[in-house]
Amino acid sequence: GNKEGAALVVNERMFNMPQELAVPLMQGLFDEIRWSKDEKAGTKEVPGGYQFKHFVFLSRFLKDGEAGEGKGGGRKRKKKSGGGGGGEDVYVKAEDEIVRKAAEIWYEFPLLNKEGENGMSWYGLVAVLPAAKVPGVLAGLVSVVGDLAIQNQKALD
Repeated sequence: GNKEGAALVVNERMFNMPQELAVPLMQGLFDEIRWSKDEKAGTKEVPGGYQFKHFVFLSRFLKDGEAGEGKGGGRKRKKKSGGGGGGEDVYVKAEDEIVRKAAEIWYEFPLLNKEGENGMSWYGLVAVLPAAKVPGVLAGLVSVVGDLAIQNQKALD
């Protein structure tokens, strides 16, 4: 049968952590998945290893309070669908915006029990990222926040 599946990634990195740490954290996550696939391939626990075709990311972001769809409403979009509605999305973690832009499909919904600030409201985000797009997401993240590991290595040289 088909052994390809989806992995759930819950992105709850602390907000006060430097954005530059997003690159080594994301790179480490995907390295671990790749290594576990190689190490576990053909074992009794995981016959054939891990074969993730998609990664389902869960996270949250802020949205202009005027842009919401009303209580309990959500928006489901396929990649490259037009923006409608006006308001600005504010991604506290840079990787969330990059993942959402690369996602095959994504869904946002208001977090009714989470108060925002300055007219902004918290929204939840579910984004489905094809595994083939992971290298592009990592490259996009490096271009936005830099690569702290590379910078530190250069400083040591």
